[in-house]
Amino acid sequence: MDSVKTIFEYDDFKKFLNDFYVFNKARNKKFSFRNFSRLAGFKTPGILKRVISGERKLTKDGIEKFSKALKLNKEESLFFKSLVLFNQASTVEEKRIYS
Repeated sequence: MDSVKTIFEYDDFKKFLNDFYVFNKARNKKFSFRNFSRLAGFKTPGILKRVISGERKLTKDGIEKFSKALKLNKEESLFFKSLVLFNQASTVEEKRIYS
């Protein structure tokens, strides 16, 4: 993978996070789930892995931390937040709000 697609090309935030991880791991063998967690300010070392696998949902605070660690600009961060909330929505009405 030569580059990562922009966040705007995704309809699944977990796929975006996985691609981000794979891209960074290929460029830097020292990049790890633990490293990302530290960058994002989480105490849990495997938070990225757990979110990607669907074991853990992202809270609004978690979304902000991920946005910073992903180095998203304001517009990208807003899209990422909407995408996370849409993907994690449990009702059709919630999905309508975030679409």
